[in-house]
Amino acid sequence: MYDDAMGCPVIAVCASYGGPALYWNTLMPPPVGACSTPGKICEYETGKEGVPQRQALRCGDSLKWEQHDLCPAETPTAGASCDHPNLHCNYGHCPGNGIPVASAECMGSQGDARAAVWSVNTFCSPADGG
Repeated sequence: MYDDAMGCPVIAVCASYGGPALYWNTLMPPPVGACSTPGKICEYETGKEGVPQRQALRCGDSLKWEQHDLCPAETPTAGASCDHPNLHCNYGHCPGNGIPVASAECMGSQGDARAAVWSVNTFCSPADGG
């Protein structure tokens, strides 16, 4: 494990994806160890083509790294702007079956490659008790 140029902890691993070629991949470390800037957030994108996942660590007031959730606390409004493309967030669970009440995804906007907006799907039906 080492700190990158931005002062964020990183784990580097040498991996093979089913073939003879080897690749260096960086991973988010577990939330352990000391940090020096309270409130600093380090973001990580893991996964490969089509299935990226976003995670983050935050330097806590105790100067230790802690897990940080990039998802909004409440279900976002469909079409509202978002800052983390490919971020997937689930909210609540339908009574009786554990399916998320809503799933939100921060997606790139059609007209502007730099803009991203929330796409929101709801799943509970009267049959689910929702």
